Amino acid sequence: MHWQPEFTPKIERPRGLSWFRVFWRLLKISIVMFGLLGPVMFARAFGFYQIAARIVKFASGQVLRILRFEIRVTGDAINGAGFIAANHSSWLDIYVVNGSCTAYFVAKSEVRTWPMIGLFARAVGTSFVERRSVKVRRQKNALVNRIANGECLLIFPEGTSTDGRRVLPFRSSLFEAVMETKDQPNVAVQGLSICYRAPPEKREDFYGWFGDMGFLASFLDVLAQPKNGLVELHFHRPLDLKKVSDRKELATLLENQVRTGFKALQSN
Repeated sequence: MHWQPEFTPKIERPRGLSWFRVFWRLLKISIVMFGLLGPVMFARAFGFYQIAARIVKFASGQVLRILRFEIRVTGDAINGAGFIAANHSSWLDIYVVNGSCTAYFVAKSEVRTWPMIGLFARAVGTSFVERRSVKVRRQKNALVNRIANGECLLIFPEGTSTDGRRVLPFRSSLFEAVMETKDQPNVAVQGLSICYRAPPEKREDFYGWFGDMGFLASFLDVLAQPKNGLVELHFHRPLDLKKVSDRKELATLLENQVRTGFKALQSN
């Protein structure tokens, strides 16, 4: 069962001169994203995956600079084939993570239709999964094959985004594909804790995306801020997959790792 917030905060609409900031930033973000999507797709089409990944990382970093975020990263992301499991708070996660490491997202199929985000997600090699049981086996095999080809995949095992003030229990279903790679050499698995801090005088859950929040309203509200807040990421020590018995144990280990790291970041 999904986490249900007690209430959904009302998102403020941009006012007065802040609309100029919204349109100016939207123009610059569009130039960055659409200007680099072509080279990314070209590089991926001809097998230059490392070049494509560098372009994506650069583009994501530029978007965060345009929005005036401060990013702090501790720990080292795995380099090469593997899985990263992270807590999920915001639509911003795709830029925050892509700007900090080389990993391909595993996202729910609805993300395809999100304005701008969906296009970006498709172009950078995101794997989209559906909950229909008839497609589970084929989707799992596709994820395993990507790992076998040396890619690192990032998953959000909570199954939904939150208010950014908590870590929900990890669902074990996607970890079945992770366990399928147990006998492959040099496959690493690690947790990633992500913690957002709101701008001054904004509510603590400002960057959370949850309840009945509309994407467009949240998107415009972030663009309208004179200076956005702080995002902290902590990459945890990789787990030894060969010592894990099944997907439920792996989900528990990663959940504990991510939750502990998240609480530590909150308390800083």
